[in-house]
Amino acid sequence: MGLLSQSSPFACSGRFSYPPVKPSPSVRVGGLLFSPLPRHLTFQSSASPLPSLLLSLPPNLHRPLLQLPFRPLSLSTSRSAYQPPTMPLETIYIARHGFRINWVTENWSTPTKMARDPPLAGYGIAQAEKLGAHLASPPDGEPKPELVFSSPFYRCIQTSAPLGKALGVEIRLEHGIMEWYSTVPIATPQLLHPRPSDPTTLSVHFPPGTLDLAYSSTYYPSRLGETLSDLLLRARLFLIAFLRRIEEEYPDVKTICLIGHAASVIALGRALTGDKDLEVTAGCCTVSTYKRKTQGDKPATVGDWDITKNGDASFLEKGVERNWSFRDVVLSPEGEVIQDQGVPGTGVEQNLPLGIAPGFEKYLPASDLPQLSSSL
Repeated sequence: MGLLSQSSPFACSGRFSYPPVKPSPSVRVGGLLFSPLPRHLTFQSSASPLPSLLLSLPPNLHRPLLQLPFRPLSLSTSRSAYQPPTMPLETIYIARHGFRINWVTENWSTPTKMARDPPLAGYGIAQAEKLGAHLASPPDGEPKPELVFSSPFYRCIQTSAPLGKALGVEIRLEHGIMEWYSTVPIATPQLLHPRPSDPTTLSVHFPPGTLDLAYSSTYYPSRLGETLSDLLLRARLFLIAFLRRIEEEYPDVKTICLIGHAASVIALGRALTGDKDLEVTAGCCTVSTYKRKTQGDKPATVGDWDITKNGDASFLEKGVERNWSFRDVVLSPEGEVIQDQGVPGTGVEQNLPLGIAPGFEKYLPASDLPQLSSSL
């Protein structure tokens, strides 16, 4: 689900091996090789003296979740090596979207025409306005967000829009915090889950200046779905790369806000705090506050944050509504999340891009990977 690379201007070339299984075919796109995800992966780099890495990950062998560099990137297309920030992030707000229209009626449509992309109900729009006003003028001397990041689903952009307008900032879309879907069965053709369009395409549904059309997502989940372990790993991989990217590209920013879905809100909270059992309140438009434990020249990363407000709904008239947790997940007799059939008609579509987006490999150095699975 992640991209193995070295913290250098080049994506390393190397080889990988795993126990004998019957994997799905690898797909090479440009300089990247997309391969099935084995449970135990050994990656040896020919471009670095670092030792081989043994990474234990969920055994979803039929899903092509892992990106591996296939050949070095040229200097003209590669980003420079990561540099620690001088003014690191200090505060992160994470909120869930507002009340969805499909909770009110079965007779609804969406401007995006994408499956499973319901807009907010009128009540949810009112909640989003209250969330925007609350974070644009936080109580108790808390800082305002300087950047706003949203899941690219329509309801999340609707929820983010009032805050972006109040702050005078454009919303940046991040697939790394998008909706969680369970795995799809192996089939021919292989059906997929929906993936929202790019910012330019989505911008026609909102007033000019709502979305940042130049910003590109750091991470892309698989359209073949995720187990719960996959989701938790996605949150960690995304945050490691995303936080470093933000601190480098926006070195003066100390406070940001992310607006996503119940599952991603909880997974992000667990990754930030390093508490794999953390119960995050994820009601409609509730917002949790995370404060960085330490400062200095160390890059922001997972496990370095305290949750100081959990699912705050003090600004909402009815408080916490439609709270959701992982206890609400329906499991199969084997103890795994029940599979989803995917969206009809998607068998001809692609599952790419996937994992850490090309160009952002330096933000997920190989030295960070051995600890990931043990902390899930």
